[in-house]
Amino acid sequence: MIFWRKVWDARAAKRAYALPVYPVSTIFVHHGATMAPLNLEDADGDGIPDNEEAIWRSYQRYHMDTRGWSDIAYNFGVGQSGTILAGRGWKKQGGATGSPEDRKSLSICAIGNFEKQQPTDEMVDAIVGWIKKGIKNGHITPNPIIKGHKDKPYGTSCPGQNLYAKLPAIREAVAPKEPTEEAVLAQIKGLRSKIKVLRAPIKVLKARIASLYEQINDTP
Repeated sequence: MIFWRKVWDARAAKRAYALPVYPVSTIFVHHGATMAPLNLEDADGDGIPDNEEAIWRSYQRYHMDTRGWSDIAYNFGVGQSGTILAGRGWKKQGGATGSPEDRKSLSICAIGNFEKQQPTDEMVDAIVGWIKKGIKNGHITPNPIIKGHKDKPYGTSCPGQNLYAKLPAIREAVAPKEPTEEAVLAQIKGLRSKIKVLRAPIKVLKARIASLYEQINDTP
């Protein structure tokens, strides 16, 4: 589930640009570099842990007020709880890498500092689920290229060594899977069953045609 901007009280973007290349074939994973201990308390009952929501809003505030950007830089964010929050969202050009790559990619930012923290399984699973959802809904091409921000040569450690170490597993989880021999055999068996079902009405039709043919020939 994605929590959209209205839920976390996002400020309106100063401006927004559509991605010129869509669907995208590249995903960039970032971290916010802000320590965010896992805390599931949700006092306002909106479904987002309070600390993750507050930190996510602080990212937008920093990007707009301090950096002078048009909006939060990331397309989406993910918390240690596995919560996905919308940033600029699908189809919108981000500004997370500060390079031309932003014009042909989507970004997701992990809330926390993953030079020092370990990402939870819930966070990693949520990133995988977000990418799969993007592929299913036509926002991301199948088998996308998944990079960390540090893969661009800008002298950054983002998304932190601990989250960066999870990228191979994330790539593996979203990669198209070759069907197993058992799956292929099951498909063949299913097709054979369907063929048998179709044969019955064909036999009946043939019998009716033969009967009509005999009636026609017997007519004086």
